[in-house]
Amino acid sequence: MSFSKKESDFQKVYQKLQEQQNEEKQLFMKQNYEKLPSWSRHEVSSGILGSQHATSGVLEGLCKKVQQHFDEDREKFMKENADKVSSWSK
Repeated sequence: MSFSKKESDFQKVYQKLQEQQNEEKQLFMKQNYEKLPSWSRHEVSSGILGSQHATSGVLEGLCKKVQQHFDEDREKFMKENADKVSSWSK
């Protein structure tokens, strides 16, 4: 088997794996989109079902937004419960 034939076969297998990953990713997002909190759904654009790069960007944005909400919720909780929370836990 020549090198170019092996390379061609490898590219075909790699392409097929990429297609399967994209299909699984799309299926997962379609099945779980409704489980997202309502405030986060607007972060998930139509790009989530697009290319791998678009999906990565959308997911990174969503992760940043989730972290921001956690930080805000933690700060709010600490302010509202300052008298109940021990000083060592702040």
